[in-house]
Amino acid sequence: MVKAYQRFSLADNGTLGVIASSACSDVLWIDGSGSGGGTLALTASLDALILWNLRTGTAVATMRDTDSDAEVSSLAADSTGRLIASGFQDGKVRLWDRASWTLRVALDGHRSAISSIAFSADGQLLASGSHDTDIIVWDCVAESGMFRLRGHKDAVTAVSFLPGEGSGRLVSGSKDSLIKVWELDAQHCVQTITGHRSEVWSIATDVSAQRVVSGGADAELRVWSLNTQKNAEPLSFVGSLPKAGRGRVGGLSFCGAGRFLLCQTLDKNVQVFRLRAREEAVRRMKRRLKRSKDVNDADEPEDDAAKKAAAIPTAVDEMQAISIFSASAKVRAAAAVVVLAKGSAAGTGAGKGDSGERLRVLCALSNNAMEVWEVGVTRDVVDATLSVNLYNPGHRSDVRAVAIRFATV
Repeated sequence: MVKAYQRFSLADNGTLGVIASSACSDVLWIDGSGSGGGTLALTASLDALILWNLRTGTAVATMRDTDSDAEVSSLAADSTGRLIASGFQDGKVRLWDRASWTLRVALDGHRSAISSIAFSADGQLLASGSHDTDIIVWDCVAESGMFRLRGHKDAVTAVSFLPGEGSGRLVSGSKDSLIKVWELDAQHCVQTITGHRSEVWSIATDVSAQRVVSGGADAELRVWSLNTQKNAEPLSFVGSLPKAGRGRVGGLSFCGAGRFLLCQTLDKNVQVFRLRAREEAVRRMKRRLKRSKDVNDADEPEDDAAKKAAAIPTAVDEMQAISIFSASAKVRAAAAVVVLAKGSAAGTGAGKGDSGERLRVLCALSNNAMEVWEVGVTRDVVDATLSVNLYNPGHRSDVRAVAIRFATV
């Protein structure tokens, strides 16, 4: 006699009430800048992706591949608004169509968890870094892998595309403390940087300002200049920026057309930097050099080469920390977008902000919550205010056991 059992299905689309998984290091704003921006957000919830309407606090859509139960570990969106890429703990990469919010293709090539993914500027290429130390470049049009880049000795924690001839270049960071720049057409490494003293955890690029910022477990962020000339090193060191908090960097990202840099550490701190205009950075440099000269008047005069090197703006001249705030719990991922109040106009350049322009910072926390913070955009340091708090109470740590009691009728 065959015994019949009831079949149970999970409620809330199988996410078990998880708002944002701590295993994923990314959250995304889906709607862009403007007066109506900063409403829709995408998070990873176990093996699914959830689109949230933060104005109503409800899930709008849930995306899941029914053929896999691996957790999402990384997220990225292309600049054209067509695709979402997600990396998984089983080493697979999946592309999702943003128009229909359905799975487009699953790409298999890595042997272990995906730790970072990034689209090229035109959205035609996708790079994925993994704990298997490999980088794979994918063709999003042909929906297939192009080639594999090998050279790191530990997990690849950050990848980002850079402009260049042909297919351009790729910069990568790893837990081996190295930053590598790859020539994609030649498929080999053209520069290896050993500036960090410990693991590199995140890299942000701003092509318009030609700046690359890297962060890790060090006490400082390192800023690099992007060189596009032939026979020149792709990245050259500009200077270091002190970061707030003692936790390692969890994520770096530019927003507002490269005018702002968001730095999130794995404690409760989130810091916002403003990129100064060239003229403002030069004035800041001159004031700094004047103060230094007044202090060191008794020293011997510097040679011409030292004076020329000192006359170039450094990272502290180019970037100003305008805000720092602490979330209610440890921050696992953060993203920012510039939004406008109705009837307001955006700033016309770096360092110019309108009273109606502000940053909306989305934070995914370790206690299964999301917070949205509003940061004003001015020349002075400003306070951040909490505007949205989406929280789903539950266990404060991992669930170790579950028991089900069946009642006989």
